[in-house]
Amino acid sequence: MWSHATKMWQAVDAARIERPRVTAEQAADLYAYLSGGSDRQSFVGAAARGQQVFEAKLCASCHEQVDTGAPNLAIKAGQFSAFSMVAALWQHGAGMLARMVAQNKEWQVLSAQEMADIIAYLNTKK
Repeated sequence: MWSHATKMWQAVDAARIERPRVTAEQAADLYAYLSGGSDRQSFVGAAARGQQVFEAKLCASCHEQVDTGAPNLAIKAGQFSAFSMVAALWQHGAGMLARMVAQNKEWQVLSAQEMADIIAYLNTKK
């Protein structure tokens, strides 16, 4: 989802339709439906790797600064999941992309393992 979000937003904008809101629960339901209930590979994250990815992929450059407009993710430590990340990306990602473009930063591509590592890291921050 993360790596394809910008193309999805462009398609929604080109179709001139309002972007639907997606909750974490709805993202989980969509995953269950689309996967057909299959037991697809689940990635286990490592917080130490997640911190490295969080910094290398420029996440920290906004989410750990007070003047960027990006939320402080530490206040939600322990609440992150793949589904909450998908929902947050869908709701707020276009604004995040706009801020990144304004700062001459490229949209970062994340693998499933990197996202799992970031989630593990974020869940340990306090």
